[in-house]
Amino acid sequence: MIIGNPEVFAIDYIIKDVEVNKDDNKEWIHGQLLIHINNYVVGDAGRWVNFKDCIYWMEDMIKRQIHIPTERYSHISAKDLVKIFRTKSIVDLEDCHYNLDDAIDSVQSMPRDDFCEGLELYQSTCIVAIGERSLDDVIILMIDQQQGFKRFVIQQHKGEVYEFVVKTEVVIETIREFIDSYRKEVKTFPVHYFVV
Repeated sequence: MIIGNPEVFAIDYIIKDVEVNKDDNKEWIHGQLLIHINNYVVGDAGRWVNFKDCIYWMEDMIKRQIHIPTERYSHISAKDLVKIFRTKSIVDLEDCHYNLDDAIDSVQSMPRDDFCEGLELYQSTCIVAIGERSLDDVIILMIDQQQGFKRFVIQQHKGEVYEFVVKTEVVIETIREFIDSYRKEVKTFPVHYFVV
């Protein structure tokens, strides 16, 4: 089901499975989630998400993160933002040949100013958690562009860097509509009970 306008901003989701543990009533809701911005699809439909985590991060985004001032990044090009993010905000285990000691050494050798810049960029602009596992190997940064607009800087699988500008109110309203739609649909979805 697509919520919003894929030509502007939309969330595309499918609930695949609702499971409940009979012993403790813990619930898992899995499915697919993709984001559409200006007809560009972000995410991997083959990677199932845990919708409870997606909802948590989307609610956090519209309550808190969307209001974090990020104008200081508005003049930086999309490619430069991704470069800063990749070199100062995250350590790619693939770049370290999956050697944790090398990854730790990489972080520890980073100058304090670079580490602080990377941490600030990550905390204030990175919204990859909203898509949970469907956004693995994706960078999606949300930055204040001008009054009432958000600039999205996106790179998937270390490919081309894209940027799109969307009205802030459209982003918030689409996420709210998605959450409402999801909550209504999950109530009617068949539940599979299991015992561990």
